[in-house]
Amino acid sequence: MDSPKVTIITVICGSNVDFMGKCLVSLIENTGYPNAEFVVVSDADDAMKKFISKVGEYNPVVKYVFREERHSNSSNRNLGAAHASADSKYLLFSDSDVLYSNRKWLDNLVAISEQHQDIGVIGGTDDDTSWGHCCFVHDGSGILVNVLLACQTIPTFPLELMVIPGCNMLIRNNVFKEVNGWDEGFSPVYGEDIDMCLRCILAGYRVFGMYNNGVKHIYRDTNENSSCELVGEEDYRWHLNLAAMKRLGMRYRGILPSTQLDSHQEWIEYMEKMRREGRRHLQGLEVLPPTTIAGKLNPLYRVGNVHES
Repeated sequence: MDSPKVTIITVICGSNVDFMGKCLVSLIENTGYPNAEFVVVSDADDAMKKFISKVGEYNPVVKYVFREERHSNSSNRNLGAAHASADSKYLLFSDSDVLYSNRKWLDNLVAISEQHQDIGVIGGTDDDTSWGHCCFVHDGSGILVNVLLACQTIPTFPLELMVIPGCNMLIRNNVFKEVNGWDEGFSPVYGEDIDMCLRCILAGYRVFGMYNNGVKHIYRDTNENSSCELVGEEDYRWHLNLAAMKRLGMRYRGILPSTQLDSHQEWIEYMEKMRREGRRHLQGLEVLPPTTIAGKLNPLYRVGNVHES
């Protein structure tokens, strides 16, 4: 059987060529899937762009798109998706701080998605952040709370979830278009992967996470890397993360539960309810102002002092 085409999209916005260059090369060299292309979107400095250009010269399946100004992660990912081949059945979004060492990592995701046509999103890494994520909106603060379900061991089989991390996320291209891509209001970063998963559920699809050997999310140092997660002198990634959770809480209040559920089965039943009622919720989702304005946190989403939160 022919392997459906996959466009792998990665965004590089930082300045650490040694670190992210190593991750990019590992992605290209350790993707053994027979029908994949790569789109690299970068708004980084000249040294990084020069490195990416050199990688593209030696790899004909690699396209690159350069931007002269900083943009949000969602905006860059949407641009990457716009450069995918028309016949790509899947889009794989990979962060620039993921290290790959198993050539079958993508085959595993595609095989499961092909077996279950109602899967909209599937992904995973080789640590416990790949599974167990479900969300509720805290009644008091209005913040979306992302919880990790208690489990004795990491499941080796795919697990239906509410949210998976966006660092290694496979999405059906038709589903991506149906939910109108990434929300660029999560700016510059954080919250967009949660929002994507929730909109896919409301559109009637399921989200799965799985243990995927050889896919390691190693996390970059935000400030040293001059990455998009640094907003300003006073607002750092924790402030930005809280602001994103506030924006998510405002959008999904009344759609998500207001307290944590006790078991995975209860979450499964709640997600089934979301899918049944999802179309009207999806159409009625509020269009909210962006997380940041002119490079600073939007006061609408500021949540007290970071040391008090």
